[in-house]
Amino acid sequence: MNAQKSKKISYFYLFIGIGVSLLMALLAYFNVTFYEVAELKTYDQRFLLRTAIFGPIQMDPNLATVDVDNATLTHEGRWQDWTRDKHTKIIRALHEFGAAMLGFDVFFVEPSRKSVAQEQLQELEAVDRASVLKLIRDYDAEMAVATRETGNVYLGQFLEELEEGDRVSPLEPARQEALAALEGRGFITPYPEAGRSTIRKIREIHPPLKPLVEAARGVGFAQAFPDLDGTRRRFPLVLLYENRLMPSLALIMLCDYLRVPLASVQVVEGKHVRLPGAHLPGGRVKDIFIPIDAKGQMLVNWAGEFLQTFLHYPHVTISLLAQDRKALDALRAVKQINIERPEAMQDPARLLDLARQRGIDDAGLVTGYQASLQAASLMEQAVLADPQVRNAHVFAQLFGLPPDQVPADLGPDSPAEAILKFAPSDDYVGQIRDLLKTLDDVRVNNLVAQRMEKNGLATPEQIAAGLPDLSVDRVRRSLETLRYNLRGGQVQPADRPLFFPPLQPITFGNRGKQQQVTAEDMKGKVLFYGLTATATHDLNPTPYEPAYPLVGIYPNVFNTVLTENFLRKAPGWLNDLVILGLGLLIGLTIPRFKALDGAIWMLILLIVYVVGAFLLFTHGGLWIDVVGPVSTLVLGYLSITLYNYVQKEKEKDFVQGAFGHFLDPKVVENLVEHPELVEQLGGEERVMTAFFSDIASFSTMSENLTPTGLVTLLNEYLTEMCDIIGHHGGTIDKFEGDMIIAFYGAPIPYEDHAERAVLACVDMQAKLVELRRGWEERGEFVELRKKWADEGRGEFLRARMGVNTGRMVVGNMGSRTRVDYTIMGDAVNLASRLEGAGKQYNVVTMITHDTYERAQGAIEARQMDALRVVGKEEPVKVYEILGRRGQVDPARAEAAALFARGYEMYTQQYWDEAIAYFEAALKAYPNDGPSQIFVKRCQAFKLNPPPTNWDAVHTLESK
Repeated sequence: MNAQKSKKISYFYLFIGIGVSLLMALLAYFNVTFYEVAELKTYDQRFLLRTAIFGPIQMDPNLATVDVDNATLTHEGRWQDWTRDKHTKIIRALHEFGAAMLGFDVFFVEPSRKSVAQEQLQELEAVDRASVLKLIRDYDAEMAVATRETGNVYLGQFLEELEEGDRVSPLEPARQEALAALEGRGFITPYPEAGRSTIRKIREIHPPLKPLVEAARGVGFAQAFPDLDGTRRRFPLVLLYENRLMPSLALIMLCDYLRVPLASVQVVEGKHVRLPGAHLPGGRVKDIFIPIDAKGQMLVNWAGEFLQTFLHYPHVTISLLAQDRKALDALRAVKQINIERPEAMQDPARLLDLARQRGIDDAGLVTGYQASLQAASLMEQAVLADPQVRNAHVFAQLFGLPPDQVPADLGPDSPAEAILKFAPSDDYVGQIRDLLKTLDDVRVNNLVAQRMEKNGLATPEQIAAGLPDLSVDRVRRSLETLRYNLRGGQVQPADRPLFFPPLQPITFGNRGKQQQVTAEDMKGKVLFYGLTATATHDLNPTPYEPAYPLVGIYPNVFNTVLTENFLRKAPGWLNDLVILGLGLLIGLTIPRFKALDGAIWMLILLIVYVVGAFLLFTHGGLWIDVVGPVSTLVLGYLSITLYNYVQKEKEKDFVQGAFGHFLDPKVVENLVEHPELVEQLGGEERVMTAFFSDIASFSTMSENLTPTGLVTLLNEYLTEMCDIIGHHGGTIDKFEGDMIIAFYGAPIPYEDHAERAVLACVDMQAKLVELRRGWEERGEFVELRKKWADEGRGEFLRARMGVNTGRMVVGNMGSRTRVDYTIMGDAVNLASRLEGAGKQYNVVTMITHDTYERAQGAIEARQMDALRVVGKEEPVKVYEILGRRGQVDPARAEAAALFARGYEMYTQQYWDEAIAYFEAALKAYPNDGPSQIFVKRCQAFKLNPPPTNWDAVHTLESK
């Protein structure tokens, strides 16, 4: 290709790549909406694909939510109608259960209404102002007391963002008091860099009520800001209110959990939030650096869908667990009174008084357990005395019946008809069934406890193996009850008799998934309390779900920090560098490919980049842009391909117009397919193979054929010969009468051009045999063929061929108005000389040593002579092609072998010996032209010996 034009086109391709890169970089830099939204969607897909391929990420087992879900609202009533005592009950219950932290994603900004509960009115003795005022409940005060006493409650506050052009709103007195309380408790910190800060700024704050602020363990804002498309992906750790730094609920809870004073937290905008000396689970102490953006937001490493990640405890279930815990506390109190003051068990009033002293004021529970305890104690004594005892035996004792009147299999699961025999009416069936259940529980619990105390690690299957009348499931339920209620796994006197309230099964989520959960499961949990019910305001899109309860963002934030599985957004300069690099790569590489190959290369680059971006996300926590780089690859490829298409169409038109009339159609076709080769024409030197052929005695044929006959003969001959040349990849240079000039290796370069040329010669000679046979069978050219035979001219239409391989010039040669695609050079002239020399040796195909060396693997040939052609001093070894390798006639092969021996004698001037070999060759193959020539030459040298410096080279006297 013309060097200047090549460089110009290369630069243009680079300009295309760079231009596309700059466009993408500008879209990214200016945060163009469609670009940023598209990038955010690819970011979401990385989460989904990570979960699909690698499963869920590591999750801390102590993180959970308390959900105000659909079931809770059905049980407790509409959210708008809730009084704060419902929250207070949960605060106290979870504290009793041993929860480590409880964070409220609920705001307590306004005072609640004071009211009187229905049950309190029933206890009102006098309807007067003083009596009624005594009954009015202050739910805010009750919640503040519970918050202070439990010491593990964190409250959320709502902050309004300062928009451009807004001013910070003045606070009303109540909020000023709350703000002062926040500052006094150290829940907000001064921030001297506020004036030049890029952190999100706040125009107005809505803190919890002052009493709640003073009672809470911590207060932080409870909100996250959506991205352009409304999806929550980031979480702000801090916000800025005037010159104060406001921590998020998650940050203030993290500081306490990791034992990091809030005042020691360091914020480096656009880089990280540093938690110095954090005490991580497992005992490690280290500084934690949470990556943040310029606005103070961290990327949340979402674990998955809400219900598929972390633990979720419905509010209503916590309430039920609290009731169960209340029942358990009542039972333990009654059991303890039974041990310490057994006489009180016969005095209900005294029993209730002692229970109240122990904090149990539910008379129904106390009296109910008083009745059950007598039956349970009797059953326990019986089973300890005889492990084979049955419920029916003790039941008969309780009812004063003979044992044979009670069915041996009577139990809590017996049909109502069997129980009715011992009940005064249908109304007592349930009570008797409860009694039977208590007896059965005491019996089974004692049998299981005996084995559990011997082997604390025994499985239900192992225990059931020694109790053939009990199923594995029944043993499992008993074992779970005992392990929950027995301290240290051992039966203490205060635990007897061994009956306990049943464990409450918990249903969480909205998919019907059942899980046995006890109050013990809450121990050590970090809990986040919020709305999850459908049609509430706290459902928003996240990468995993279009309606994700946002209370779930807190365990995700906590988990991201505790596992240190942080995500980072690659800096903009790195994104620009990647885009520019890919643009340059496309500009440099795509022009080297055809359209399809270029598409495959572009697709490979695209896949490699996308997979790399995904792996960087999953294994390195790095978010690098995908939209910009991928768009650069695709648009760069399409732009270059479109440009190439336009250019190729122009080049094809040029080739068709410039060469279509005087080049071989195959050459034109190749040039149309590869128009870039046209630019390489105009005189390029390369090693190629030249071919010349001529019809022997063509002038005699011309004289003896009519013009029409001559044209018919010549057309048929040239057509067949040219087809063979084209089949082997040769290029027809020109016709000069009957002469064909062709070459191999241009414009389409072939490494095996010499082999192609000699095989074409073999096929052309074979085709001439077919032509002669066809003319004879069809009766064509009869007179001319008869003349040929009568005059002893040999084969009719004999074509001589000369082939040489060497350096030659090929290209467009001619004038401005006439161009020939041709070859020139000494190597070309030598091929022409060989074609003419074939007449002297009576052979049809002569090739040079250079051609033979390159093609000897495909043909069999013999060296005929060493020639010095006109105008050249350097001798040339010449060969005759005998045929394809392995396909030569045996007689001819024998003659060739004898000729070779004779030629060796000839070069050594052993004339008689040489003659003998040549004559033997003629005997084997009488028409061997070279042998005939060399017999005569040897006889001449015998009469006139060559000079002493004779080099066995024969000099051609004519061209």
